[in-house]
Amino acid sequence: MIIDQSGNRNKAKVDQAGSRNESTIDQMGNDNTAIVDQTAGDLDESYIDQSGNRNRAMVTQDGINLGFGIGGNYSDIDQSGNDNTATVDQEFHNDVLPLPLGSFIDQSGNRNDATVTQVGINSSIIDQGGNGNSATVDQTIANGSFIDQSGNRNKAVVDQSGLVNLSGIDQAGNNNIATVNQVGGLNASAINQFGNGGMADVSQNGLGNISSVTQLSGNGNKATVTQNGAFNVNLLLQNGNNNASTISQTGNGNVNFSGQNGNNNTFALSQTGNGLISSLSQSGNGNWTTVTQSN
Repeated sequence: MIIDQSGNRNKAKVDQAGSRNESTIDQMGNDNTAIVDQTAGDLDESYIDQSGNRNRAMVTQDGINLGFGIGGNYSDIDQSGNDNTATVDQEFHNDVLPLPLGSFIDQSGNRNDATVTQVGINSSIIDQGGNGNSATVDQTIANGSFIDQSGNRNKAVVDQSGLVNLSGIDQAGNNNIATVNQVGGLNASAINQFGNGGMADVSQNGLGNISSVTQLSGNGNKATVTQNGAFNVNLLLQNGNNNASTISQTGNGNVNFSGQNGNNNTFALSQTGNGLISSLSQSGNGNWTTVTQSN
């Protein structure tokens, strides 16, 4: 099904049941809304392109396909600016082929918001291009995620549950906050915020752990990382202004390198059991450091 509305007071709703459905909605600007609901099947595809103005888009897909090398549902939304919102909900075996798996949202600026919930064989990539940002991703088994908001009122929350994990998040400045919680698998994560409001919270739980938080170039910095068990690492660099960092690693590979550079520094690290090692440098201003290692 193809719907082309070419501007003005647009609205569109598509409801498809069964397998191998396809929906393409192209609204070319103005008061957009688009809702797609594809259920009771697999191998469904949805594409929405609104090209600006009062956007909103919502996609719900439901499907499972246990065939070898064949995927489930696929969704792609591109809104190109203005009052965006996009919500995607996909369930089982979302787009195993072709990679890079399920959901992609690109809003290119203005009042953004994006919510993605996926259950099996996930990915997700959200790129909002600045302004009101917020993005929430909740994925359950297999995971991925990458969020790049490029500045302004950022916030991003990612919650992934099991297997390969990973994450990302690069907000490039302004009122940042980013939270990642991963649970079990080959965890990773990396958060770079490049200045302004700062805060980053990473919690990983078990197996591959690694982390990295950057925040480089000033203002509210703060970071809390907790990793729990297996190959832990963590690297942290914050650069300037209200720094603080609390890192706790608990068991197995531990390591940590830190940083902080200047202004109201504080640092606390606790490593409990196995590989341990830590390295720290705070440079100038309020410094304060506590390191606890026990085996």
